[in-house]
Amino acid sequence: MPTLTLPLSPGANRMWRTYRNVTVLSPEVRQFKQVVATLAAQAGACRPHHGEIAVSMAYHPKARKKTSDKPLRRTDVDAHIKPTLDALQGVAYLDDYQVVEVTAHLADPVPGGQLVVTWEAR
Repeated sequence: MPTLTLPLSPGANRMWRTYRNVTVLSPEVRQFKQVVATLAAQAGACRPHHGEIAVSMAYHPKARKKTSDKPLRRTDVDAHIKPTLDALQGVAYLDDYQVVEVTAHLADPVPGGQLVVTWEAR
């Protein structure tokens, strides 16, 4: 079961941009996809699975630099699912239709925030 520790993905609301009536992937998402591919190659996860797959994500929001009584600001857990699944295409699996199960949960805050993603064949 491969595990990748990724930077926080752009939120789902930042995936697409429209320029001159043409909708394209945002620069942030294109960069995130490159980072995922690079980190996966460094981790040795460079052969996509060909069958059904289950993906699990742990969302670690950004930790505060200072102590405060205010509630921690964070995005929704589900905002990171779509961009991350799209970025794993060609890395963990050939196409996202192969993903038959997705689990995501909120984990402890860490400096800078991160996503810990694992996947396994079903």
